[in-house]
Amino acid sequence: MNVFSSKKSSLVCAVALSSALALAGCGSSTATAPATAPVTSAGDSPPAVSTPAVAAADKVIDGTTLVSKMTDAMMKAGSGTMTMSTTGGGATAGAGAMNTVSKFAVSGTTINVQATMGIAGQQMEIISVDGVGYIKSSLFASSGKPWVKLDPNATDAFSKQMASSMKQSSDVRAALEIYKGSTATLVDSSGGLRHYKLTNVMVTVSPTVAPINQTVDLWLDDQDRPAKSTVVTSGITVEVKYSDWGAPVTITAPPADQVGTLKMPGA
Repeated sequence: MNVFSSKKSSLVCAVALSSALALAGCGSSTATAPATAPVTSAGDSPPAVSTPAVAAADKVIDGTTLVSKMTDAMMKAGSGTMTMSTTGGGATAGAGAMNTVSKFAVSGTTINVQATMGIAGQQMEIISVDGVGYIKSSLFASSGKPWVKLDPNATDAFSKQMASSMKQSSDVRAALEIYKGSTATLVDSSGGLRHYKLTNVMVTVSPTVAPINQTVDLWLDDQDRPAKSTVVTSGITVEVKYSDWGAPVTITAPPADQVGTLKMPGA
């Protein structure tokens, strides 16, 4: 097992949980090639996909309006599967490179998530239920229990550090705040998808740090559900692909007797 300093382990955990939660909250989006058509088996002919015409008024629209439509569509679907890859970050690339498969289910205005994540050479399982996070990883000591809990209302230092991120990411409406003042421009409409590029998306990470500009691209289907999203922030690229809309998903917190107290290595 790799040995991490307390500071780096804290970074790994923060990036992991924030990213997994942001998957469902739609705060993540990024920019590369458009999503491909559904995969077919060898020898099959690809299905014909028609793309509805886009009204001129919808070719350049308010970013919040577009993301609100997408959020409504995700809530209507109720559940789905997301795959995420995260790359970049310069000196922290080793800690930030991630590959994640997760399922989500809408519960009221909350997104519950269950994810398996590969990060910094380690495997992590993450569950978020009603805004409370749980992590299972060999990176963390937890009083001999396999799971550790991150409660936004807890008083330990790390939970307090993550509280704002957990609360915002688990609320499907909270992500809309970062799109205020942004503009979404239709780049392409083909293969059953509409590709929008959003500009002037500003993210505040700290009251003492200037807002960070994100590069955001969204590919939406004919029901306004995301097929793919990409976000580039400070050299870190997050790409998310979505599938299995409406499939049955049940997400529950780990048994209480399997949950211990978070303790960072070296603390």
